[in-house]
Amino acid sequence: MVPIRKYYWSKLTEADKHPLFKKLEDEFDIDTAGADARKIMEKRMKKRFINYKYAMHAHYLKDPQTARTDPPVDMNIEDWHMLCDHFESENFIKRSQINKANKSKQVYAHTSGAKSLDQRIYELEKKKKQKQQEQQPTQEERETDMEDADSVEEEPIDLLLYAKRYQRADGSWVSEEPQKNYLEMQSMWIEAKAEGKPISGRDIVEKVLKKKVKYGPKENPRSAKELQLQEELEATRAEAERKAKEFAEKIQSQEEQLKSQAKKIQLQEDKLKSQEERFDTQAEAMNQMKDAHDKLQRQVLVIARQLPRK
Repeated sequence: MVPIRKYYWSKLTEADKHPLFKKLEDEFDIDTAGADARKIMEKRMKKRFINYKYAMHAHYLKDPQTARTDPPVDMNIEDWHMLCDHFESENFIKRSQINKANKSKQVYAHTSGAKSLDQRIYELEKKKKQKQQEQQPTQEERETDMEDADSVEEEPIDLLLYAKRYQRADGSWVSEEPQKNYLEMQSMWIEAKAEGKPISGRDIVEKVLKKKVKYGPKENPRSAKELQLQEELEATRAEAERKAKEFAEKIQSQEEQLKSQAKKIQLQEDKLKSQEERFDTQAEAMNQMKDAHDKLQRQVLVIARQLPRK
């Protein structure tokens, strides 16, 4: 549906995007008239477009010499040839080389996905506040917490963010370097706290990494309306996936029932065929007996005619 010959999402006009929004409205019952909703959905569609183009380029790179004769299954040959021309263009090759050079400068990969650091910080602080609200301490626990404040104080959000960016889901680190940095950050934070010298988590991160960090103030980078629409979109998609799964399971169940019925019918047909063959055998035997009886009668008549008459 997306005109792939435009090559880049930024080249698409509102007329090009209109059928996409119309399809979303028809299939998911979503109102795309609002600016916030449209912004979120366009961001998702842009990501899908980029991923699709990346997959097409990967298909092309399997064998550039014969790629033109081997289009992907979901693309017509004319569009594929135009896309091959694009992949072989000087502008595209230059962009690819720049992207590869930038990627090679990355010391180690992070695991935080495409979300911005601002968004990560906001989500961590929001989760922290929710946890605090869910675990309201009693008066006795408050007094105990005040006595052991140093032992229970949670490390700065900046340190948690750093760990979250470079730890896998199972808690392991992507490499030794970020783990070493994190331990140094923790040590610096504990030492400063023990000496009573206030230091921000951001200062600790910058001292250990020996460079300025590039994230802004700790505030929600998206409006509450955008977040609400994002959640509604996720809920709608989850509901659509659930219904699609139920529909697929129902179809599979019906197919299994049809297969079972077809098997029973086949067994009945085989049984009828066996009976028919048995009947045919019996009929053939009866015909043979009749033929033998007729032959015997004819022989008796012949013998009777040959006997002398009195």
